[in-house]
Amino acid sequence: MKKIIFVAPQFKNGGGNRVFVELANSISRIGNYELEIIYPNNSMEINHYEIEPRVQIKSIGDIAEKLISKLYNSFLLFRYIIKELKINQQTTIIISDPILSVFLWVIPRKYDKNITRFIQADDYRIYDDLFVLKNRLFLFIFKYLTRLNYKLKLKYIFNSNFTFDRFVSVSNRKDVAKLIVHPAVNKNVFYYLQPQNNLLNDKISICLIARDHPLKKLDNFIDAWSDLSKDIKNKVSLVYLISTDKLEKFDLNEFILIRPKGDNEIAEVFRKTDIFISTSLWEGFSLPPLEALNCGVTILSSDSGGIREYACNDFNACLYSPGNVSELKEKLAELINNKNKRDKYNENAKETIKEFSWDKSAKKLISIIENNNI
Repeated sequence: MKKIIFVAPQFKNGGGNRVFVELANSISRIGNYELEIIYPNNSMEINHYEIEPRVQIKSIGDIAEKLISKLYNSFLLFRYIIKELKINQQTTIIISDPILSVFLWVIPRKYDKNITRFIQADDYRIYDDLFVLKNRLFLFIFKYLTRLNYKLKLKYIFNSNFTFDRFVSVSNRKDVAKLIVHPAVNKNVFYYLQPQNNLLNDKISICLIARDHPLKKLDNFIDAWSDLSKDIKNKVSLVYLISTDKLEKFDLNEFILIRPKGDNEIAEVFRKTDIFISTSLWEGFSLPPLEALNCGVTILSSDSGGIREYACNDFNACLYSPGNVSELKEKLAELINNKNKRDKYNENAKETIKEFSWDKSAKKLISIIENNNI
C-alpha cells in the first residue's frame, strides 16, 4: 500500500505543522494511503490538533533536553525514514523544516524520487536574525548546507510564489517546476456568523496572533497603537492578543491576552473581532489572516510576500510596507474610522475564500506525488 510520511521538527502548534496535519487529515478522507506524521522527541511543548483516526503520529526517541540527545533523536529519525524506504518503495517522504532538511544527504540518493521537499518559508534567510541559531558561525554553516541541499534532485513543492521565487534566487535552479500547494482553512472551525447587535456603543475590536519572534514584529503594532490619538483609541473597545508564546518583554497592559486551547477558541475570538492585524516582515504564506477572512474579519497586514496569494491591497485587504510603523498607524486609524471600507473589503473577500480548501490542496499534493515525471 502506498504510504506518505510527513516529517516535522516537533509537534507543537505552528503554521508548518498545521499544514501537515490538515493535509494528512484530508488525504485520509479522500485517498488510499497509509499516513504518518513523525518527529524527533525533542520538545515537551503541546499541541491542540485534531487528528483523523487513519493518521498515525509517531515521536522518535526518548524525550531530549540536551543538544547531544536532540541530535541523537534526529539520527534515529533519519534511520527510521531509511528503514521505511527500504521496506516499502511506494513510500513518499514529505519534509519542510529547514534544519532537518539539510540532513537529507544522509538518505541514499537512490531514494531521491521518494522525497518531496515542501518549502514553506524563505529557508535560506529564515534564521538571519539569530533568534534561533544564536551564533553567526552556526548561521554560516546552516546557509552553506542549505545551498548544498538545494542541489538535490528531489521533488519540490512550494506554498506560494514568494517561497518559489526565494528558492530560485538562492539555488539558481532552472529545472525546478513551480508547483504550489496552498495552505487552506478548516471551514468547520473558521466560519462567519452574523454579528449580534453591538452592545458596546458601536465600538470595534481588534485582534492579532502575538508572537515573540522578532520576525513577527509585535513591537511594530504596540508602537503604532501607542501613537494613536485618544479619539481613535476611544473607538476601540477591546484589543485581543492570541498567543501561546512568552510575552513578558512586551508592555501588554492595554490588551487582553488569550491563551487558546485549540482552534475553536481562536475562531471564537476572530468572530467577535472587526479588524485582524498581521505585522510580519515576511511570511511564506501567512495562514492566520486567511482564517480570519473566513470569519468575516477585515484584514490589515504587512505586505509580507506570501500573503499576496490571497490578499489584494484596497480590494479585499489593507496592506502596508513591512516594518513601517507610521504607515501601520495611519492605515489602522483609517480602518477604525471607515466602516464602509471595512465592509467593502469583507464583501470582496467572500469570493477569495472560496478558492482555498484543504481537500483541494490535498488532491493537488497527491497529483504531484503520483506524477513521477516531475
